[in-house]
Amino acid sequence: MRHSSSRNSWSAATRHRRHLFSAAKLRHGYPGQAYVDEAARVVTATFNNQHRIDAATKIPDGFLDGGRGMQVDEFGFAVSGREILKVDRSVDVQLRAHLDYAASKELAKLNTIDRATRIARYIDRLYTPAAGRNECERLSERLVSHLASREVLLGDVKDFCLAGMCRHRSLLFKVMADASGLKASLVRGNYGTPQDWGGHSWNELTLDDGRTAIVDIMNPQPDFYFPVEGEPSLRKILDRFQYSQVRSARDQLTRAECELCIAASLRFCNRQPLTSQFNVSMQFLFQYSFGVSSIRY
Repeated sequence: MRHSSSRNSWSAATRHRRHLFSAAKLRHGYPGQAYVDEAARVVTATFNNQHRIDAATKIPDGFLDGGRGMQVDEFGFAVSGREILKVDRSVDVQLRAHLDYAASKELAKLNTIDRATRIARYIDRLYTPAAGRNECERLSERLVSHLASREVLLGDVKDFCLAGMCRHRSLLFKVMADASGLKASLVRGNYGTPQDWGGHSWNELTLDDGRTAIVDIMNPQPDFYFPVEGEPSLRKILDRFQYSQVRSARDQLTRAECELCIAASLRFCNRQPLTSQFNVSMQFLFQYSFGVSSIRY
């Protein structure tokens, strides 16, 4: 009986995820059409080009994050080699629940560090599967393989893949920090060593005394301690961080180039037969975005 109940529960969860994938395909009229709301274009462009959103800037509804590979044309249509995260409190029920917690009286009575720690632990519990953080990358691959260039509401990430990577954790921390009255920046760069860099996102928390603490929910310190400016422990961590370079104007796609990438992305995500056009256009996208000559599909 227990086995049957577990199987039925699993089937219900699977059907729910399939429904979410279908909804993502149809959002905004046709599959893959990611669009930056006009009110969010400045902040989206800031993060897309400068790879940083300062503490004083709030994440507005309509904000899109498709990674360093995201390209946005002059009309606001976006394309990326992975899912495009969207912040939209007006329709994202699960995100609103997270923000209710961030703005709760329970957290309001805590000091800055304790409040930020509670939010970081909350996000880690949300996005870490039972098997541990090492499983996050594997589980999140389905977002890349099935939803490249498609909008995914930030609150739906957990339902899609049962986990969350640094891009999901850092963006949610920034949005929750905004709601909680904390001063937090969203930062994108690399993590590792010069011989083994990997893309990474994290947060910087401004403390009451003006110092900065690093919040890395993908690689948390013991007891979720946040290394603070001036501490030896912070220097060791920063040795593994590399901040992204600001993107220049030459890296922007034209409208026609963006449409070509969207068409290729749709063909790939809908499992239609791949053509040489797909390979050329996606290669073009990654060359412009990352400066690399080859990609792994």
